[in-house]
Amino acid sequence: MRFGVSLAVAILATTSAGAAEVTKETFEAQTVGDIVALCSEPEESDIGKYAVGFCFGWLRGIDQFYDALLADERFDVKPVSCPGREVSPGETRQLFVEWANGADGALEMAALPGLIRAAKELFPCS
Repeated sequence: MRFGVSLAVAILATTSAGAAEVTKETFEAQTVGDIVALCSEPEESDIGKYAVGFCFGWLRGIDQFYDALLADERFDVKPVSCPGREVSPGETRQLFVEWANGADGALEMAALPGLIRAAKELFPCS
């Protein structure tokens, strides 16, 4: 698996000190902050296994879509992220949450552009 959008996109159950409460609306995954809240929810909480499963599903879905675009010669898609190694789902989750919590304005970004920015910044192509 790549960091998807090379992403996906487990090592640790990553928690964020200021993680927002997960609600029904969080599962709409409109912003990077929503994805971070889902990825950061403790798996032991009432909603945790659903939130973390959604997080992994979101990251993996983007990863598979990106891989398909890169592999299909009908599209002229250039790599935006080059990890240079296999990145596990757990590591992807951890790196994304850490990046989002440290990058200016990331939590307010729309989810997909934020994931693309994260991939570019975490694993730039030289």
